[in-house]
Amino acid sequence: MTGGSSKTFIGALLLLASAWPSVGLPAEARTAKSHPVDFRHDEVQAQRIAKRALGKDFSEEEDAPSGANSLRTAWVKLSPGRAPALLVMYGCSPTGNCGLYGFERAKSGWRQILNSLAQMCSILPSSHGGRRDISAYMHGSATDGILRTYRWRRNRYVQVSERGIVFK
Repeated sequence: MTGGSSKTFIGALLLLASAWPSVGLPAEARTAKSHPVDFRHDEVQAQRIAKRALGKDFSEEEDAPSGANSLRTAWVKLSPGRAPALLVMYGCSPTGNCGLYGFERAKSGWRQILNSLAQMCSILPSSHGGRRDISAYMHGSATDGILRTYRWRRNRYVQVSERGIVFK
């Protein structure tokens, strides 16, 4: 499978998986679509916030060409009445799986609300505790991977399901 077609296939799997937790939801929630998160390399302010929030020393990496460990960020609206959260992918392995972190504004700076591993993630149409659910796909090999679902519980995202996916 080529890189582009595998991303399309994985995106389709994330969309299909998003339908499963929405079975008991109202009609408008069931018809809503999941949204793949578009992580970027070029938003300077988000990069600064992410570096501070992660609390890592990035001085060695700033001289290195952009590659596996480069920081990618995305502002994501998880709740209608709140400011967007900052999602960060960092520390990618050769297989493309990265640390997936989420941060929200707090009185004393930025507070971590998600800590996972993923190659890509989507915001699901379902929600719990007033926040949209998150689906994260982690690549396992050329023929398999893991799809995890996170729900808002006790002021952070917690994993509520994990499904193995086998490509045939």
